[in-house]
Amino acid sequence: MAKYLKLFMVALFATMSFALTSCGDDDDGPNSGGNGGNSTKGQYTFTFNGTTFYYGCDYVYPGMEFLGTQSYIENNFDLNEKQGYCLLLINAQDTPVVYIDENGDYVFYNDRDCTARIEGLFNLEYFNPKTAKKGDVIAFRQAVRSQISGSSNPIYLLDAFNYVNYTSSSDNFNDEIVYTWRETTGQTVKFVSYKEDPDMDQSWITLEFNNLTLDIYQGDDYSGYPYQRKQAVINGTLTFSSSIAG
Repeated sequence: MAKYLKLFMVALFATMSFALTSCGDDDDGPNSGGNGGNSTKGQYTFTFNGTTFYYGCDYVYPGMEFLGTQSYIENNFDLNEKQGYCLLLINAQDTPVVYIDENGDYVFYNDRDCTARIEGLFNLEYFNPKTAKKGDVIAFRQAVRSQISGSSNPIYLLDAFNYVNYTSSSDNFNDEIVYTWRETTGQTVKFVSYKEDPDMDQSWITLEFNNLTLDIYQGDDYSGYPYQRKQAVINGTLTFSSSIAG
């Protein structure tokens, strides 16, 4: 089941032309404070079951400091008015994202000292970010269905529109724990802000996740996994970019 979800997400990321990466260790962190979400020393963060996860950082491009601080964000969004959705992709790890200036080139290092990763997919009802107001409530779109054809056993129910895959170095990042919804939920997120840069053809949406709670998918056996949390609770002000460049 987890392998199926992993393949589905990889295909979806490729379709949307997002080059997602994950990073670690902050020995040589960004050189200015963050400007989005919950920022610590230039890092973009949220909490997953109370643990801080990182999905981007601010940086100064080598030799172009006059342009000011730039942002690298691994979370992405796709708005589709015709089909009525806002797709959110989350990619984060439990160590800060690293920007290092090496010989005049910028480098974002991957997976250094990372002990846990999250890949998530969420679907919101379509909204117009240009007219939305701070505090507007946005509902989730859902597609709860059995992952076993012909089975009515509720343990196989999974919301194909909304789930998070958690992996850990304790399992060599090979095994995923899936958190999702098994029924219709009234959970929502709140709109915070929207900005765009037409010259760079990029835009950013910031949303507030307040105790967003998913349950563990019961169709897989996780009894041998070190991480034994039955729920995933996400909190934070998360920024999503229309481009990996942020």
